Amino acid sequence: IDKYGSEPYHAFIFDEATADFQTITIQGEDIYKISDPKKTAQLLNFTLDGSGKKYITDDYQKLPQRVINVVHVLMKIEIANLTLKNALISSESIAKKIHTAMRNNAEINSLGVEILGILILAILPSKETARALEATAREQILKEADDAIYVRRNASVEHERSIKENE
Repeated sequence: IDKYGSEPYHAFIFDEATADFQTITIQGEDIYKISDPKKTAQLLNFTLDGSGKKYITDDYQKLPQRVINVVHVLMKIEIANLTLKNALISSESIAKKIHTAMRNNAEINSLGVEILGILILAILPSKETARALEATAREQILKEADDAIYVRRNASVEHERSIKENE
């Protein structure tokens, strides 16, 4: 538990490739707690110095990194199975899959850690890809607008023709 009394969470940011070889950036957080302190203490040294204010090793920094490393590996596997467009709209389902995989992960369990949540805050394409996606979407919107104008004009012409026929 951190100094504010909440569960530890650690931010992550990864660049990964999708199934269609597009690079995306995934930004998020993992939230966990030490559920089995004895297991954790067997693997990492959390001994304090004589003053009781400092750790005697940097092992306390290794636990968050080990958790993030597992998140990274699982994220890489999940993203590699998705196309760019699917990855960009699947943050919630990806987070759920990673969370489930983390809860069943042998390395995480051996650390004595319980994963409380995986949050994905953003999945972003590269700047060039984002511009290309925006251009494609913009062109589609313009095409739909042109089609709507064409339909309205045709309806107007038909209406005029109908009036002239009636006269």
